[in-house]
Amino acid sequence: MHGMRAQRDNERRLTRPEALRRAARLAGRRHAILTEEQLRGLGLSRGQIGRELASGRIHRLHRGVYLLGPLLSQRGRELAAVLACRPDAVLSHRSAACHWKLLPYPAGPGPVDVTVAGRNPGRPRGIRVHRVAAIERREVRIRDEIPVTCPARTILD
Repeated sequence: MHGMRAQRDNERRLTRPEALRRAARLAGRRHAILTEEQLRGLGLSRGQIGRELASGRIHRLHRGVYLLGPLLSQRGRELAAVLACRPDAVLSHRSAACHWKLLPYPAGPGPVDVTVAGRNPGRPRGIRVHRVAAIERREVRIRDEIPVTCPARTILD
């Protein structure tokens, strides 16, 4: 039994270059932002992630949230902030208003506004956390791969 499990694990493991190519493809669709869980799912071990961090190919933005490459876009900042406060976090308030172009975009160098339901994700650097009892699914949209409050909720915030 253990031999079969080891064989399946070895078959799932990719070479480091192939895992990095897959990570780059996924990151290309997600503003260059990936979570540790995604990197691990693509075949990178914690040790490999550590080596990529040391080499400068991956940059840690928040606990478990990484930038693949050297340039962080405004959309990347927004997605990273939401992922840092997950699982049910959404871009909100001024950041959402700029995202929907209700205010001039980008929001600027200030903190990214994120709303979370009922729990305290701590105080991630560069993120202004807003807590509510619940976030209604009908009040959330996915725009540019980022969960964001709908325009009506954004205006109310």
